Amino acid sequence: MSAYDYCRDKVALPGSSLYYSVLYAPRGLRESLVALHAAAEEFREVAEEISDEGIARTKLGWWADEMQRAAAGEPRHPITRVLSASMRGERLDAGRFVAVLSAFAEHQRRDAYETFADLETHCERIADLTGCMAAELCGFADPVTLEVSRHLGVGLTLAEIIRRPQRRGAHRRTDLPNDLLAKCEAADLDAEHTSEALREVLRSVAEAARRHLQRTLDEMPHRDRATQCNRLALAEMTLAQLRAIERAEYAVLERTPAATPLRKLWIAWKYRG
Repeated sequence: MSAYDYCRDKVALPGSSLYYSVLYAPRGLRESLVALHAAAEEFREVAEEISDEGIARTKLGWWADEMQRAAAGEPRHPITRVLSASMRGERLDAGRFVAVLSAFAEHQRRDAYETFADLETHCERIADLTGCMAAELCGFADPVTLEVSRHLGVGLTLAEIIRRPQRRGAHRRTDLPNDLLAKCEAADLDAEHTSEALREVLRSVAEAARRHLQRTLDEMPHRDRATQCNRLALAEMTLAQLRAIERAEYAVLERTPAATPLRKLWIAWKYRG
């Protein structure tokens, strides 16, 4: 298995939104973008699937060291082997990866998010990876591009929480905040069918996710829209996913409603560079 195959198998299998969003991107850019998203998934897995704080801290610390090694041209992991060239060229700063890892370390230590504002702040911090750094890899001329790209990163994280409100096997059973969960019964998250109360919670999170994603589409500067075409495609595909979930009345515990591959392919073609 090549280093890129590892990254692709983690986050960009055929049929996924990320797979289609980079379908028309040049090979080098496609591989780097997929590797960035794979890094985010690796960090998330450590933060959410390891309950022992000491072990999680050690693993996240290893990743911080690995980013420094990659910047020095000595990567060990498949993800950093893909990203190493961009990091050596100073297009990606290892220090920013460390800041994202710090956000995931705080995420791991939390028993719960008390308010939606707390959750959104966390999403904004980790969005430097799947939002801003991804935009920088694509190239930009207007600094506003980075600001609106952070909204994409936040929207992607919120959309994933809607798709998977339960965290089975994780040390924290959900990332939904307590102020929204106050509308639910304690057993709603463990049920096999989505209660109406939980659907209302998911609707409110979906509204926030849509706002962030739509801002990416509406506010991306015109002169950067060509270089950011695959990021715009990903925003629109995620909105399509949210519409599919809305049509299913947010019944996400029973199944995972999704936009069709044909719909995603059409969006990818529309935004091709």
